[in-house]
Amino acid sequence: MAALPEDRTEPGSVNGALVDLGWMVAGVLVFGSLAVFEPLFVAVDPAPATVAGSALIGGVVGTAIVVLSVESERARSFWAANYRRRLVVLFAFIVGMQAVFRLFPGWTVLSALVAFLVAIPVRLASYYRHRDR
Repeated sequence: MAALPEDRTEPGSVNGALVDLGWMVAGVLVFGSLAVFEPLFVAVDPAPATVAGSALIGGVVGTAIVVLSVESERARSFWAANYRRRLVVLFAFIVGMQAVFRLFPGWTVLSALVAFLVAIPVRLASYYRHRDR
């Protein structure tokens, strides 16, 4: 029995959409709690420039990741083709996020929170678009 459904990579899959939405909600909870309880972990600067820049970066990143992972057949096949490649990409992403978080903690928390919040309606729209095909 697989932990994830087999048809998860199909854009119109109900199971795939639910798994993606579950990960997005988990991301919102993690980065939202970091933003709310920021004195314990990071210093989030509520300056308008920081919030606006983070919102712009997060919106672009959240939309781009969902569009690439759902709409692009080439990106989906690259991801699903090789487990070793997936491990290397995830490892590089995790190390990169840790470095960015260390250098720009407030920007990273706010950008990631906005990216997850933007990705939820984009993924729902993509699911409804592909469901009827």
